[in-house]
Amino acid sequence: MTTQIATLCDYAYEDQEKLNILGTTDRLQMPAFPCQAQSLYFALRIRLGENQQAPTDFDLRITLDEDKSLPLPTIHSKITDRLQQKSYINIVVNLTMMIFPIEGTYRFSYSCGDVSGVLTLAVCKEESDETMSEE
Repeated sequence: MTTQIATLCDYAYEDQEKLNILGTTDRLQMPAFPCQAQSLYFALRIRLGENQQAPTDFDLRITLDEDKSLPLPTIHSKITDRLQQKSYINIVVNLTMMIFPIEGTYRFSYSCGDVSGVLTLAVCKEESDETMSEE
């Protein structure tokens, strides 16, 4: 079992067994805090080995480097769509409603069967026109 794709993006969806991804990113610029991303998705594609059983659980834990005690979402899901002939699993999580309370580096730690990893997202205040003209 291996990770083929793991990304944060503007939009992702599965259609006819294809994982479609738009606007891969590792940085969001926001006007003020707390804030909510206009569009944010987590997309994962796992390739199964020959004769390997598909995992049944998926976990996504979000933490903030600057304040690990801050309560942020943890997502646990059962994987139920396990067709016999599939050699992969596509997972898409819509995070658009997530609130980012403060500026910082957010970690998205995922695990699915034997596969795990971490993606980081820098969420920072966008530069105003005044700041840019001072440079």
